[in-house]
Amino acid sequence: MDINNDELKKDLEEQYAMLEEEIQEDKKKKRYLLIFIFFLSMFLIIFGTTFSYYRLYEKIINEEKESIIKDLYIEGYEDAFEFDPSIYKYVLYVSNGTTSVNIKYVLGNLKYQVEIIGNDNLKPGVNEVQIIIKDEEGNEIKYTIDVIVAEEETKKDTDLFLKNLSVSNHQLSEPFETTKSIYVVDGIRKYEDKIIIGFELLDNSNKVMLKINGAEITRNPIFEDNQYKVNLFVDTELVLGTNKFEIIISDNDGNEKKYILYLIVSSTEEQRVVEIAVDYGNDNGNYVVSNIIPGWESLEKQHLTITNNSNYNTNIDINWNNVINSFVNVEDLEFLLYKENKLIKTGKLPTKDGKLISNLEVEANSKTNYYISYKYIYSDEDQNIDQGKSFSTTISITLTK
Repeated sequence: MDINNDELKKDLEEQYAMLEEEIQEDKKKKRYLLIFIFFLSMFLIIFGTTFSYYRLYEKIINEEKESIIKDLYIEGYEDAFEFDPSIYKYVLYVSNGTTSVNIKYVLGNLKYQVEIIGNDNLKPGVNEVQIIIKDEEGNEIKYTIDVIVAEEETKKDTDLFLKNLSVSNHQLSEPFETTKSIYVVDGIRKYEDKIIIGFELLDNSNKVMLKINGAEITRNPIFEDNQYKVNLFVDTELVLGTNKFEIIISDNDGNEKKYILYLIVSSTEEQRVVEIAVDYGNDNGNYVVSNIIPGWESLEKQHLTITNNSNYNTNIDINWNNVINSFVNVEDLEFLLYKENKLIKTGKLPTKDGKLISNLEVEANSKTNYYISYKYIYSDEDQNIDQGKSFSTTISITLTK
């Protein structure tokens, strides 16, 4: 009986020890769980606050049902720029002596408050005017207008001046003068690949630093024939709206001179108007051939002169019209198309209307001569059956659709 009691007691002690170990393990797990819950709660509180902030900010930026601001302009300069709520920087050029501008705006909702800073006490040069719009929670968006008051510069420090300044395919807001240091270039399109800014220093021993939107351009500009050229890639280096390009010239004594180009990029597609003129020659595009023999090649070629007076490349189709082909061995009839005496296409003469060549590029501001030659080649087949046969067509030019 005592033995059984001892064994039972031992069994109970072992089970108690195992239970105690499980309890301690559970306590440890609970501690870890509590720590995890604590940090998770803190994370959710912080993230929730941040998320709420961005939701509020996003609300004022991307409000869908009503615009925050419908229009923004300067009285007396209504056509100076086209306002877009998603573009936050603009530029205005005013005459020397202008000391203030009157900012006008139309809000989408009267609950927003507007603060305007910097539109008074304008000085010659660049004046930044800020239009700050706040919602009821205090979130804000800011538009800026750089108001450029024309400067009356004297011809001091002439060795720091530029001799010229240009932007490829675009014009400066006013003719370049060495003493004028601020210019605007409008009409840059977002789809343009790049623009090239060119300038020449009065003294090539001076140093040049270039900046775009406040960031230094670290790559070296191209320098050829005393002319600097800087490629700016529109899609990657410029933003929609106003971009500030700076040319900072300095000499060995630490003197500096700065020229500023405001580059305005628009997302709207420019309507391209392309018109071409075609001179078909004396035959007005008509061609007729008959009573030919094997090995024949036309001595009189069919001439075309195509003129593109627009500033844009375009593409054309050259068409066969009113085709009459009574030949039996149609495979033996060939044509050759030349562009300025260079062969660009050959083929068989058609038996019905169609395209001689499609999508042929015609460069902007160009005048190009083309001509078509015709051949009736030798063949091993009986070609006598084509005696007295004829081919005729009228050539026409159309813009590629």
